[in-house]
Amino acid sequence: GEDLHATLLAHRALPAGARRLLFLGNSQQYTCSLPRGAKAREHPARLASDLFGQRVNSLVPGTVAVYNASAPNQTFVEALWQAIYWFRFAADRPWAIVIQSSFDTYRKTGMRAGFQSLLGHPGFDAEVHRFVADSRRPYLHEFQAARREFDARRGEAAESPRYGWTPEGSLREGLEALPLYRRRQKVKASFLQTLYLVRVLAFGISPTTRRHIGGQPLEQNFAALEDILRLARSGGARTFIYSAPVNPAVSMFYEEEYA
Repeated sequence: GEDLHATLLAHRALPAGARRLLFLGNSQQYTCSLPRGAKAREHPARLASDLFGQRVNSLVPGTVAVYNASAPNQTFVEALWQAIYWFRFAADRPWAIVIQSSFDTYRKTGMRAGFQSLLGHPGFDAEVHRFVADSRRPYLHEFQAARREFDARRGEAAESPRYGWTPEGSLREGLEALPLYRRRQKVKASFLQTLYLVRVLAFGISPTTRRHIGGQPLEQNFAALEDILRLARSGGARTFIYSAPVNPAVSMFYEEEYA
């Protein structure tokens, strides 16, 4: 996810006769939550997406090739962003998609820089613009913010002598000699991570702390999930949604909301 465009361009082509089975979800595709105070027991583990693909291929050999497009904390808005690429630009468009619906996902917002890198793919920006032409979509501002941030970074990277001398360009060139300036993006990320950890410690938050889920994030993510389904069905793909299981010993949500 640090450079999603490069990652997707590098994925292996489909074996002859196989069809693409795409999984979309978050870190629960790879991990599970432990009860407070419990310790993880080391043992070989296999991903559900791999087991699923192997089961299908055991019934009808060579039927599917699985691609797990999950990412830690991936929201449905980010998953929709990926789905636009898969169904509009990928050479091996999915035959079916399996979507992990984790209740925790519905409280998160934002579009990471690594996901924004897809705007560098020819035609993707125009497709995103067309896709959100309906200004009533609740996640519209998330797409707009992603495009603004990507354009700002691309504009900064484009500063070079071929555009002639400018005070800002000269200043940037001079600052590049400073190690701290060259590491500015990492420093910013580290600072934001520190703020997050301070908040976690100050309020005693843990992965198992109960949290309310609702409001605008819930609305955005549900709308994005609906549009993933529309996009997949318009592309002729079968769609399956499953409610990701939660460890019964971990009470992460308020029961009336989770129900």
